[in-house]
Amino acid sequence: MKSIKVVTVGGTTGFLGVGVADLEEARAKELGLHEDYGVEVNSVVKHSAAAKAGLKKGDVVLEYNGTKVESTAQFIRMVRETRPGKQVKLQVFRDGHTLSLTGEMEKRPQPRVYWKSKGGDGDFYSFATPEPPEPPEAPEPPDLDDNDDVTIAIPDMDIHIPDIPSPRMSWQTPRLGVETEGLGHQLAEFFGVKDGVLVRSVIKDSAAEKAGLKAGDVIVKIGGQEVSGPGDISSVLRSSDATELPIVVMRNRKEMTLTAKIESRAHSTATTKKRSSLFMYQAPPSTPPPEMTWDEEESDDL
Repeated sequence: MKSIKVVTVGGTTGFLGVGVADLEEARAKELGLHEDYGVEVNSVVKHSAAAKAGLKKGDVVLEYNGTKVESTAQFIRMVRETRPGKQVKLQVFRDGHTLSLTGEMEKRPQPRVYWKSKGGDGDFYSFATPEPPEPPEAPEPPDLDDNDDVTIAIPDMDIHIPDIPSPRMSWQTPRLGVETEGLGHQLAEFFGVKDGVLVRSVIKDSAAEKAGLKAGDVIVKIGGQEVSGPGDISSVLRSSDATELPIVVMRNRKEMTLTAKIESRAHSTATTKKRSSLFMYQAPPSTPPPEMTWDEEESDDL
């Protein structure tokens, strides 16, 4: 089967006018070449820099401007990096002898593609490709003095950012009978407190409801301890044996103190198994979120 070697020449870089192929070991032996590097010339463009330098079909280019030629890819890169008008020195192997040839790199003509059957007797073909248009020159920036004011007009843009669900956590404290959540900076400022927890709901007939706690209250103290997060309520209930706990809340930006009657820990253990639950969900603001429950088994204190 015949293989095809395609060499594209033309463009804006230097033009040597030669087609090359990697030199295989069998071909090197056939040519009587002992070096293990070089590329074989399989075509030379008429009247090109390569033809004027004396390159011929069947030559093996060993060096290009003093650099060993290891592959066609390297040779093509070196040719393309040589600017038109630069001198080119080639060391070639021909008929068992090493020759030094010198030429001058030419400007690449209109792009053209050449191809031929490698190792065959087929005809040599080529076709021209159009030159790409030159890009337009960038406009010159205006001359400005240091004291000149520059105004940049920015068009109006309608940027739509979709609703993004955000996770929210709340704690249930069955022993007190409330569901609470922490306050961020903005909510704390809205309720007029520095720290505290927001009461989201109150369990019916619980100690909290009997004490007068309502949804929307902000608990700032319980049992004399300041509250900065829902876990603080659980800590106070866990560490206290008191059956009456004062609870300081902020309601309508007014501070008031309520008293909750809490079942003793022993009584709570004997009557029912209690749990403290952490609820976390994520849903768009317009959609009531289904709650995912994480339960932490409590000894008997909540």
